[in-house]
Amino acid sequence: MENSYLNFIILELLGKNISEHKKSKGSSFTNICAYNILLQMLNSIELVHEKGYIHRDIKPSNFVICLEEKNVYLVDFGLAKLHLNRNKEPFPQRKNTDFRGTIAYASMNAHNKIVLLI
Repeated sequence: MENSYLNFIILELLGKNISEHKKSKGSSFTNICAYNILLQMLNSIELVHEKGYIHRDIKPSNFVICLEEKNVYLVDFGLAKLHLNRNKEPFPQRKNTDFRGTIAYASMNAHNKIVLLI
């Protein structure tokens, strides 16, 4: 392997995603637990938006729960896209583009093939 390079990424192992937790419990979360998870999910999305990005693949399997810290993390930014320009203004939209994301969790704009111009 002379003169060859290997690309890799090291990530912290956080735990199961929300879908896996729900399946393993066999039923649903308690109301308080679900409320706390929901608040952390919304805070995660809000933080991403404040940085000028949209995730574009929001679904339960992209939220990971770290039981030791009792935190919820948003993961899988493969479809994320810059949403705001330098002046913190949203980029214009364009129509008739290819669908991206997960159909069951996609926004109405995604289903109508409307995305940002950038």
